[in-house]
Amino acid sequence: MKIRLIFFLLLASLFASSTALGFSDKIMVGPFSASFNINTTQNLTINASEPLKQDAFTEYEFQILASPFNRELIDVVIDDYKNSTDVSESRLGDSITNRMASKSYKATWGRVSVGGIPGMSAKIRSTGESSYIAAYSPDGMNGTGRTIVLAESFADTDMTDSFLRNLQVLRAS
Repeated sequence: MKIRLIFFLLLASLFASSTALGFSDKIMVGPFSASFNINTTQNLTINASEPLKQDAFTEYEFQILASPFNRELIDVVIDDYKNSTDVSESRLGDSITNRMASKSYKATWGRVSVGGIPGMSAKIRSTGESSYIAAYSPDGMNGTGRTIVLAESFADTDMTDSFLRNLQVLRAS
C-alpha cells in the first residue's frame, strides 16, 4: 500500500511539473528570430506566412494555433521598414488602429511591456470576439526604429501575459 502511495505521489509531482512548463519555441520569420514561452497545457502549432512586400516595409507574420481545429490563439506581425521610421507611442497606437480598420470595435488603451520593451496596447471588444493587441519596436531608440511588432491575442489573460512577458524578436541578419 505504501509503495502505491509513493508511486502515485511521484507520478502526480512529475505531471504537475510537466504541465507547469508550458510551451516555448524559437522560430525564424524572414530576417527575424522570434522566441517565446506560453503558460499552457494545450497542444500548440506554429504557422508562418509568406512575406508581404509593401512600398515602405516588408511584413512577416506567424500564428500560434491551438488543437483541435487549429483555433488561432495569437497572431504576430513584424513590419520591417526599409528605412528608419517613427516608432513613438502615437505611431504604435496608429498601428493598432490600422489593424482594426475594417471592424467596428471599442478599445481600452494602455501601455505594456513586451519582453521588457515598452509599447502600447488595446483591449478590443468587437461583435463576436474580443482580443488584446500589443505593439512595440524591438529596435526603437528615441522614437525611431526599423521594426514594429504587433501581437494580437485571442487567448486568456494568463496565456497572453506569459507570451508578451517572454516574447523576443531580434533581427538575425
